[in-house]
Amino acid sequence: MNKRIIAIATAVVLGSSPMAWADSQTIGLPQSDLQGAASVGTSSDSSVSNHPGNDNLAATLQQFEAAGAFGGQTGSGNVWTNIDQGLRLSNVSRVEVDKWRTWFLQHQGKLEEILGNSRPFLYYVVNAVSQRGLPMELALLPAIESGYNPKAYSPAAAAGLWQFVPGTARSFGLQNTRYGDPRLSLTASTNAALDYLSYLYNYFGGNWLLAIAAYNAGQGTVSAAIQQNVAAGQPTDFWDLNLPEQTENYVAELLGLAQVIKNAKAYHVSL
Repeated sequence: MNKRIIAIATAVVLGSSPMAWADSQTIGLPQSDLQGAASVGTSSDSSVSNHPGNDNLAATLQQFEAAGAFGGQTGSGNVWTNIDQGLRLSNVSRVEVDKWRTWFLQHQGKLEEILGNSRPFLYYVVNAVSQRGLPMELALLPAIESGYNPKAYSPAAAAGLWQFVPGTARSFGLQNTRYGDPRLSLTASTNAALDYLSYLYNYFGGNWLLAIAAYNAGQGTVSAAIQQNVAAGQPTDFWDLNLPEQTENYVAELLGLAQVIKNAKAYHVSL
């Protein structure tokens, strides 16, 4: 695939219709994202790299393509190889996780939709997770949050790949400006989400499942469930807590998806 087609395809996806199961609206990407998309989408030149302002974009796409981001190679730079090697949380045997793993395998059309949506964004997210030394399950979290649709907008006013609600977004530097909503920016929202997840991980004593649960239910909800178990003399591991059913499913769904990705060849799933 030549670089012009890749660049145009990326811009088209950034402006495409939202995923199937999330309400959405076009809220306006930050100015930097809009300028990047516009410089690609409006080009009438036969060479993207010759169009003013596209040199950096073309070089970046070339670097990603050479590293195997678009699936054409199988070296250490391939995004799926990096995910596979970095999965650290999903090697669990739980009936809750088994249920979601089975669901994804029985609904491969939905799985393919998610994987297709992730294509323009996953490489950046994986690199951001890898650079921080975090578990690769976090790179799959937008699949659960938004189906990897950057324009996803929920009835609860959560927006973007990582589904930040306004209050949490402001706390982690995603403040609306006259240029748009930074929750819809791939780079800004990813960095803020990883900051937030790292904060939760440290707050809950180095427990990633509790951190992921708190990302969904809120820090206070998980803390209250822990305190309830402590008072009753019961364990405080994620699987022992009395959390909202939505949150229990949220964590189990993420781990089930990670197991499918980890064993894609055995399950005849095409990445």
